[in-house]
Amino acid sequence: MRDAYAHLLDQGVEIQRAIDHVCQRSLYFTDPDGNGLEIYYEMPRALSLFPNGRGDEDERLPLSTAGGPLPGWLTEDWPGPAAMAKVERLRRQPEPSAAP
Repeated sequence: MRDAYAHLLDQGVEIQRAIDHVCQRSLYFTDPDGNGLEIYYEMPRALSLFPNGRGDEDERLPLSTAGGPLPGWLTEDWPGPAAMAKVERLRRQPEPSAAP
């Protein structure tokens, strides 16, 4: 993801947003025709960690500009202890009950 992010900026592509979706991190941008695109990196074992899907706790991640330093979230090892603690907290939450 780090290489894709840097390449997009080097090519003059505006990254619209970056989001931490708990079990994946995503970059959003548009192609020259205006089509929205996403590049994402999924946490290893995401399907086994969230076999019944996951509740989103989306968090916007900071962006940088071409030629500037990469944001810290692109240079850290991920998933780290904080991300795994969030995963475990979400896994312990009860399943939402079906509507009557």
